[in-house]
Amino acid sequence: IPFGYWLLGRVYNESDGFVAGGEPYLARALGWLKQRGMHAVLDLHALPGGQARRQSFTGRITPVEHFFLEDHEFERGKRAVRAMVELAQKYQAAAWTRRMLSR
Repeated sequence: IPFGYWLLGRVYNESDGFVAGGEPYLARALGWLKQRGMHAVLDLHALPGGQARRQSFTGRITPVEHFFLEDHEFERGKRAVRAMVELAQKYQAAAWTRRMLSR
């Protein structure tokens, strides 16, 4: 399930221009998969500042890769990866999603 860093509350910043509050939808999707005996792979699909030029899928259309060029964006990206790991661990520990996420 691909998602952007803005789903992670600890990393999200309103000035990034994205809408917060996506985690309940992720939880709903995981619940649907669990009901059907399916597994999920969580894919952190975009990082702060954008990691590719002029590519909207990276989180922002920019002329430069701010994620790689600006220390504060790189630090936010590292926080995003840690937050994603914590999110996956939370779902692994929850009874309703236990053993659902692929490793």
